Amino acid sequence: MMKREELLQCKMKIKALEQILEKDYNSINLYKYRQANDRFNNLKSTIFDLKLLELRINRKF
Repeated sequence: MMKREELLQCKMKIKALEQILEKDYNSINLYKYRQANDRFNNLKSTIFDLKLLELRINRKF
């Protein structure tokens, strides 16, 4: 059987690994959020440009 000290060390290592995994998970979510937000902002910009183009075209006709 493992000694009590070894069990405590294992428990501490497992806790540290859980914290590392949680940080990685949060950073992945943040990265995905930023990507989605960038795509959304690009889409808004494109829509705005298209509206301006439509106004220019309508003025010419």
